Amino acid sequence: QKLPKKVTQQKLPKKVIGVTNKGNQLLPLKVPTIDITTIDTITIDNVHDLFETIWPKYPIKGRVHKKLAKKHFVSTVKTIGDWKDIQDSLEYYKKGSKVKKGYIQNASTWFNDWHNWRDIYKEIEEKERQQEKARKNIEAKEKAERELDEKTEMTEEQKEQVKKDLENIKRKGKKK
Repeated sequence: QKLPKKVTQQKLPKKVIGVTNKGNQLLPLKVPTIDITTIDTITIDNVHDLFETIWPKYPIKGRVHKKLAKKHFVSTVKTIGDWKDIQDSLEYYKKGSKVKKGYIQNASTWFNDWHNWRDIYKEIEEKERQQEKARKNIEAKEKAERELDEKTEMTEEQKEQVKKDLENIKRKGKKK
């Protein structure tokens, strides 16, 4: 049986070794592989490879509903920026306190709203940075005060005044 002219004149996908004939369709013998580290655009062809790359990184306990998770991934990851953001979001998610306590969302749920996790964890990260900065400032202030106290010697007059003040406090306490 002769193939229609339309089908035989189609260009084959790059890196395809050959084709088989099944009815009027041409099917690739070998699916081209993509090096995801060098891609510069997201296409229908490589978005599935990207999903297969990120899937094993999701916590094992939550790896359910893979088909639905893949559907959400394909519908939300459209650019290289999205690809980088979803990787960062997953890292933030895995570092979160809920995951550390054992609560892990189903993958399909997480892949559906991964943008929210990126935003949440950026806020948390910023708060943690501010808290760390405040803690360091307090420690530095306390250290400076201790050093000042160690360097500052009381004069004999000051020591006598402290003794008198303590005696007055004791007397007032006994009167009551």
